[in-house]
Amino acid sequence: MFRKINTKLVLIISFVGIVAAIFFATVQQIFVTRAILEFTTDPNVNTIIHILSELYELNGDLDQSTAFFQDRDRNFNPPHGPIAVVDSAGVIVYGEDQFVAGDPFVDDGAADLFPIVVRDEQIGTLVAGPIPFSFESIAMQNFRFSLRVATMVGLGTALVVALTLGAGFARSLTAPIKTLTQAARRMAAGDLKQKVEIQSQDEMGELATAFNQMSHDLDQSMAARKQMTADIAHDLRTPLAVLMGYTEPLKDGRLDSSAELFDLMHDEANHLKHLIDDLHTLAIADSGGLSLAIQSVQPEALLEDASAAYANLANQQQAQLTLNYEGNFPKISVDPVRITQVLNNLIMNALAHTQAGGEIKLLLEESDDQNGVVIQISDTGAGISAEHLPHIFDRFYRVDQARTRKAGEANSGLGLAISRSIIEMHGGEINVESKLGEGTKFTILLPY
Repeated sequence: MFRKINTKLVLIISFVGIVAAIFFATVQQIFVTRAILEFTTDPNVNTIIHILSELYELNGDLDQSTAFFQDRDRNFNPPHGPIAVVDSAGVIVYGEDQFVAGDPFVDDGAADLFPIVVRDEQIGTLVAGPIPFSFESIAMQNFRFSLRVATMVGLGTALVVALTLGAGFARSLTAPIKTLTQAARRMAAGDLKQKVEIQSQDEMGELATAFNQMSHDLDQSMAARKQMTADIAHDLRTPLAVLMGYTEPLKDGRLDSSAELFDLMHDEANHLKHLIDDLHTLAIADSGGLSLAIQSVQPEALLEDASAAYANLANQQQAQLTLNYEGNFPKISVDPVRITQVLNNLIMNALAHTQAGGEIKLLLEESDDQNGVVIQISDTGAGISAEHLPHIFDRFYRVDQARTRKAGEANSGLGLAISRSIIEMHGGEINVESKLGEGTKFTILLPY
């Protein structure tokens, strides 16, 4: 029925205010009535005593008090309880209800006694009995009616105030929600660069902060996706253009075939295959479908195999490839094929950026907390500038913005992204440190 939070908040605040006011008014009527009746009893007592004193001086006794009180309506004239006039002998001269004229007065402690004094002599006593509390008395009905009128006026005023304050509070609470809703709709329409103003530090402020962060991340993600699409198209177009450049003249007979030509075409086809395989691997990893054949292996064995595999290539480049570790390590639970893929990628990158006479170091040691092993692959190559380091694991990101590729090289620009996915799937971490002109160091942490 009520679909607006603003309306719901106003109604809730008003309902709570009305219920509280009604409860307060009900309790107020009971207790205030008693207090008022008790309060209005005393003021008239002194007047009655004064009149009885004058009657005594005129008549010499209190017998005329009967005529004085015969028209008394205690619903309107306090005291509202039964009264009695007792002479100096202790006999009731005038009485109401339980006080009977002519009977001796017996003080049971329930009534209030007020001495009647004439010329410093007590000539009698005015007895004020307890007030019978009854909602049916005329005085009580009149008082309750007045109290109800005052209560209704108070309720009306409270309702107006509650509605005014509730509406203002609801607007202040729902205004940020409306702003967020409008920004979300603009995002849904394709405008991802949305930022809402943070006006408070409460939960709404936290929501606005989270929304701004989400908007920023989505915008960055969309920009990365567009860049990745352009990069894929670029990397696919280049080898295809080379292949087309050779196959068309071969088809037309304008170019003679040769072993060197076929080798070149095979390299380009191999690059395409490598790129497609890497894209497929990343797609599977992103969907969570990349399976791992976990085995318990010695970490030093993995490093020894990788070092041996690239020793000859390092010699050809006149670079030194060394492996350092001390002692025996506990076995680690990994997929040896996938971890070898990561090591191969990092060593190949190191060789590609290390000049003749440089050094590539493979280091294996136990982590500081002894809960895993640390693998370091460092080189003395050209290094990476600080501006590129945060993006080194991004897909298709190359420090060489010209995107040049050596002949026969099958680099897809996805190797580091795949390496990070594989390490994270093993519950590990991979980080990079580098200084321009000094070299680069990749650090892998794999848990036991």
